[in-house]
Amino acid sequence: MEKITVDCSQTVAPFNHFWRSTGFIGGHKLFRDEYRQNIALIGSIPRKGIEFVRIHNMLDLVFVDNLDSEEPVYEWTFLDRAIGVLVDNGLKPFFELMGNPHPLKAAARYINPAVDDPAERFKTALMGLEPPGGEGIFSDFTDKRQLYMWRRLIKGLGSHCVEQFGEDEVVSWYFESWNEPDCPAWWRQFWENPQSLCHYYDACSEGLFEAHPGLRLGGPGGQGNLNDTTKAFLAHCDGGTNYFTGEKGVRLDFISFHEKGAMHCLEDIDPDSMGMCQREMNFVQYVRDNHPRLADVPVMNNECDPQIGFGAVHTWRALPYYPAFVAKMINQHQVLLIDKLKCSYELLGNDNGFTGRWGHRTLCARFGSADEVDHGAFVMVKKPIFNLMVGLTLLGDERCMVTHNFDPSSRLGILATKAGNGQIALMLYNSRDKIYSDGEDEIEIMLTGISFDTAMLTHYRIDDSHSNPFRIYVQKGVRPDCRPDDLVAIRAAQELEYLEEPQEIEIKKGCLKIEVTLPLPSVSIILLSKKPQEKPDKITGLQADRYKGLVDINTTFTATCAESRESAPAVDTEEILLRWDSIDSRTIRTYEVLQSEKKDGPFSRVNKQNILCSSYILPRPKRNTCYYKIRAVDCWGRAGEESEIIHV
Repeated sequence: MEKITVDCSQTVAPFNHFWRSTGFIGGHKLFRDEYRQNIALIGSIPRKGIEFVRIHNMLDLVFVDNLDSEEPVYEWTFLDRAIGVLVDNGLKPFFELMGNPHPLKAAARYINPAVDDPAERFKTALMGLEPPGGEGIFSDFTDKRQLYMWRRLIKGLGSHCVEQFGEDEVVSWYFESWNEPDCPAWWRQFWENPQSLCHYYDACSEGLFEAHPGLRLGGPGGQGNLNDTTKAFLAHCDGGTNYFTGEKGVRLDFISFHEKGAMHCLEDIDPDSMGMCQREMNFVQYVRDNHPRLADVPVMNNECDPQIGFGAVHTWRALPYYPAFVAKMINQHQVLLIDKLKCSYELLGNDNGFTGRWGHRTLCARFGSADEVDHGAFVMVKKPIFNLMVGLTLLGDERCMVTHNFDPSSRLGILATKAGNGQIALMLYNSRDKIYSDGEDEIEIMLTGISFDTAMLTHYRIDDSHSNPFRIYVQKGVRPDCRPDDLVAIRAAQELEYLEEPQEIEIKKGCLKIEVTLPLPSVSIILLSKKPQEKPDKITGLQADRYKGLVDINTTFTATCAESRESAPAVDTEEILLRWDSIDSRTIRTYEVLQSEKKDGPFSRVNKQNILCSSYILPRPKRNTCYYKIRAVDCWGRAGEESEIIHV
């Protein structure tokens, strides 16, 4: 049995939740219903468990005229609508200054004058379309005229965002240079001529600064292998000549790079978590050795995926292996880069905000048409990796003193934290890089220095039998298109689950021993919480969105249909996504979704499973209307005040 001691009275250091980012390719995807729902689900993760969304080619959504004059004319509507999808869901863009704006006249093809609502006019036009066709305005970032045009564009962008979304909001964003400039697939000129990248970056820096001096800019967002392009960029920011001002050195608010666990491959090759961390450490050490002026600049790996390649199907992405690997990777970064290297590590981001099927690099699995572009009916199911992002939000903001025999390469690991209210939160994982592994480990955790005498013990688990809807999918029979009742059963297993029911316990002399059997792979989140004085707060901000779904609550199947899977196709119907403002509490047992046919009730709970996220999807009954309200219930069974009623 492995033994761990946690001294809850000893705080080692503040604990920064530095893993709060996701991303995907193509800003135009934000006009698709499945991506909008995906963003809503991500935004409902409590306590900003994911806060930033990094999206390529957002500037493809901009149309402009007279950019070579002092009075350019912009069409920002498409971009505003895309960013609005994030901001409306409590998320922030990690804004790559990437993409190629198009002439203003090209916008006309995307406007549907028959639609009255201007917002819907553009949404309808862009749904399902790739970025605008034809050549963009820019082609050469060594050309003086184009460099000044780009500077003017970025100034206009920064000024418009501040005006449109507010100063406080926009200064909290990150702005970043072009994605992977050391890869010829994105903008070949940067790879062929790194000087063009440096001039482009100068234009970004000066344009943003003119718009607002508080806007953050960094880069290069490269592939992390310290190639000539990346080295030239760092040297330019350290002591190169700013193209516009002639000053030595260019501001660099953060240094970003990409390191992943394995190369692109159609086979299930094992990712290398320690190798990823070691390459990041090498990068940081290179900066310190060669550019000491930049040594204290915050760093981030904003594409830290276990394997390159979103589209390649790897079933482990649907299994507990994925969250266990990510939990280990977070702990390795904490131990190796933050603790050992004393690195100012600002953000660790996955590129998994896409929509796709079980084996794709996504947070949710999408059911429906095999071709997402046709915008037919669909259903989204949270995968185990989504549940990890929820579970991580339960960790506190301070790290406790831990004594154990694990090193960062071990398959076992622990993060022990506490929150300001004295709550203790532990994350344990059992993870090997080798994909096909099994077994289990017995762990004894001795907690000392606990400051309260009674507490609620809560244990969440992600393993083969818990928080794992893929298990139900397999049990129901593997099919590209599930029956509606199968989808209901799969969704019923999609939330973060208890290993066992919460229980109130006594703590003797500030000590408590917990014994855990941890399967391989798995993650446990264990909370020890004293009872808050107040019941949960009232729920606010309840609203509803409608989508074309596959699950019809009114459909029943005959015995014949149940026996013949081929004769029971998915039903095309409407679904409702309810979302509300999250409560900042780590002692919520569940949100209750209450439904009634009448405004005056009676209301009954419709979510059978407990939910910690501030959203819920349900089929819309074929009645004219239904009424909904939400309330929060804590682990002691106390219900907070109900939200206002909405009518859908």
